[in-house]
Amino acid sequence: MKIITKTIITTIMTVTSIAAMEKEEGKSLEAIVSTSSYIPTLTSQAPGNISSITAKEIALQNSKQLSDVLSKSAGIRLDKDTGFNGRPQIFMRGIPYGTILMMDGVILNDLEGEIRILQAISTEDIDHIEIVRGAFSSLYGTGGIGGVINIITKMPKKLEMRASLGYGNEIVRNKAEKNFIKGYFSIGDVLLNGHLRLKASYGFSSSDGSYRREAYALLGSGQSANATFNDGSSIKNGDVVGWIGRTAYLTQDMRLRGEYDWNDTQTSSINFSLSTLSENQHSPISYIKDKNGTTYGYEITSSSNTGSAQAYYNPFLGSGWGGFRQEYNILSSLGHKIYFGETTSLEIKLSSLNLINYWNDGCNGQNCKVATLPNGTKTPDPTTQGQNAFIFGGRGYSVDNFASSNYLDIVYSNEINKVHNLIIGFQTRYLKSQNSRSYGSNFAAKNFYDYYDELISQDNSQAIGVALFTSWQAKWLSNLSTNLGVRLDYWHSFALSTFDRTSVDPNIQNFNGIHTFFPSPKFAINYKPWTYTTLKASLGMAFRAPNARQMFAHAHIGDNQISNPNLRPEYGVQFDLGIEQKNPYGGVVRVYYYQTEMFDSIYKNGAGTTDNPYQNQNGGRARYNGIELEVEQYIYGDLSIAGSYTYTHAILLSDPSNPQYNGNIMPSIPPHMGSLNLLYGGDRGFFGSVGMRAQSSAFTSIENKPVKFEFGNITSRLVFDAKIGYEFKNQTHLSFSILNFTNARYYDYYRGSGASFYVELGSKF
Repeated sequence: MKIITKTIITTIMTVTSIAAMEKEEGKSLEAIVSTSSYIPTLTSQAPGNISSITAKEIALQNSKQLSDVLSKSAGIRLDKDTGFNGRPQIFMRGIPYGTILMMDGVILNDLEGEIRILQAISTEDIDHIEIVRGAFSSLYGTGGIGGVINIITKMPKKLEMRASLGYGNEIVRNKAEKNFIKGYFSIGDVLLNGHLRLKASYGFSSSDGSYRREAYALLGSGQSANATFNDGSSIKNGDVVGWIGRTAYLTQDMRLRGEYDWNDTQTSSINFSLSTLSENQHSPISYIKDKNGTTYGYEITSSSNTGSAQAYYNPFLGSGWGGFRQEYNILSSLGHKIYFGETTSLEIKLSSLNLINYWNDGCNGQNCKVATLPNGTKTPDPTTQGQNAFIFGGRGYSVDNFASSNYLDIVYSNEINKVHNLIIGFQTRYLKSQNSRSYGSNFAAKNFYDYYDELISQDNSQAIGVALFTSWQAKWLSNLSTNLGVRLDYWHSFALSTFDRTSVDPNIQNFNGIHTFFPSPKFAINYKPWTYTTLKASLGMAFRAPNARQMFAHAHIGDNQISNPNLRPEYGVQFDLGIEQKNPYGGVVRVYYYQTEMFDSIYKNGAGTTDNPYQNQNGGRARYNGIELEVEQYIYGDLSIAGSYTYTHAILLSDPSNPQYNGNIMPSIPPHMGSLNLLYGGDRGFFGSVGMRAQSSAFTSIENKPVKFEFGNITSRLVFDAKIGYEFKNQTHLSFSILNFTNARYYDYYRGSGASFYVELGSKF
């Protein structure tokens, strides 16, 4: 315990002395981060463009969910950011599937690159968030092309309890989430003379959901619907015929965390969490009717078939954008750290993240084929299936995902002297993924996965990764430091198999997978020519391994595709140049230029014919470059301002299969994003904020089709939020928030959430 305590005291004394000097000079305390280098480092000496979001900043602003917190930072875009999103994707510096998300140092990405656990994490559990932009495969391996986000959770310093409960609702009818409820409770203590630290927490959020996706009519050439709009006008292909319904949800997040100091030199830690998500589609709105009144589907007739019904379609089911979901994320880790003196340590950590996800939607008359049940009987034809399915139940289809990510990390850290620090690490990972599709007899049942009666398709993949890495940090002068790192990854995919019973070849296909080595070097230099000025530059290489969706494909009539399990990792070479300018009045401005050249990008080759089928291949090239700007400035007392702006120019340089798209803008990446927030709040009394988020429109396909104001598009937006609260002397707080108070209308694939309010009461005991 003596060495641990002495190390902590030394760190505190260093920070305190810096704080004293900065207070004397009128500056704010510089943040210390560890994500960028594995050891606590001042941001002025850490590589790359780094931001740290504190618990206080989270509390002062609208933070209903974690995506609300992250979306205000430069260089970060949350895909489909329209409120709650059960399958979020983070773009850093414009790169999809190029962000590593961690919590307390444990990687949360699965083999598919998904980060499904994101929206279930309780923001009240967060101590701070470290955002490290740039290529960081040199430390963390596959996926670290755009950057790394590490969520650090709170631990108690004494016996304490926290509790909060909030309620929110839409202000304009049918334009935002209805009946939103959020709750949180935690208890923590320090026991055994400070040797043992324990914390348990539970958080939940529930909502009736919002109307996010319109229902669209589907009619072929020469076809007509045996229904009309309510005003009697005819229905045409592509017409909006209503809303598919609200997407209600319930998230739950249960966490246990413990730390124990065995003796003077050894500390162990253990973490366990269970995060769950339930979604259900309900309360559709229909604009159409038939002879019996309001209807949610219609028979399709053809002029060439003497007007008799030949098909059926329900536009409120089977779109893939609604449906029912039940998801479980199970996270656990066990770590042990040994100190060899005051400046040397060895840390060993085992971690595991397991995903169980069931998703189901209804048969709409077009999307489900005739199935053969286990008893040998066949299901009705698609038209009958559609006619007998509604939001309350009927036949449906599923898309289920199961993933397991398991890690062993060993990191040795040695401060050789006052100038040089050396990090040596080893990581091995075992990843497994399975994606399945099934037909079922009741898609809206509570446990709908118990009603599956035919497995349609399944993809299986496994991978092992083994890596060695090292990082050498040197502080050559008081104002000059460098960081040189390199990592070598061995990536082996195996046990690959796939089948699709609806394809031309329904038989199972087995593949051997690939073996590949990938080096990830990085160099960074920081120079502080003047007291308030820091110049930074870095150059690095990062990679992203292919996932099952890219490797596996199946041929269907009119759409011939073949698998390619031999896809190589995509890789990017990135550099950035930046300046961080402080001032003597508690402010800082960070400006960075970055550029990423993507090589061996995966693209679809072929024509979809029998002789030339589609197949994903390596060989594409793309470029992502832009500017990141962040401003933080204390104004007076507890009043401050914070803002960010990001410009991104992402273009396709080479698609060997479709050269006509070369030079086009990459999809889903808006060129302009920004935020501005006025914050007020101290330890007691009034607190609050007024904030603005802005974003330009973006293309949603590489064809760069014009942006429309409808579902499936990304439109421009200007959204304002406000929050005011009061914290009493007994550490009880009451707050009131108005979200999107101008009721701005926009789409980010889904329709954006309109004006709403949220009230919260909480206390610390």
